[in-house]
Amino acid sequence: LDDQRIEKFAEDTVKCINQAYETLTNEEKFAKAQEDILQWIATEGLKITEAKLKIVIESAVAKNKAKKEVK
Repeated sequence: LDDQRIEKFAEDTVKCINQAYETLTNEEKFAKAQEDILQWIATEGLKITEAKLKIVIESAVAKNKAKKEVK
C-alpha cells in the first residue's frame, strides 16, 4: 500500500514539475522531483531506498511521456 502511495505521488509530482518547470534540464527536473518526493515521504513517515526512488521517478517519467504521446 505504501508503494502505491509513493508511486502515485511520484507520478503527480513528475507531471507537475514538467508543467511548472519547462525550462529546467532533465537532470534538474529529476533533482526537483527527488527533493519533493523525499520531503513528502518524510512527512508521511514512509521510507524508501535511493535505488527504489530512482526507479519510481523514472517509471513516473515514462508514464507521463506515454500519456503525452497518446494525446
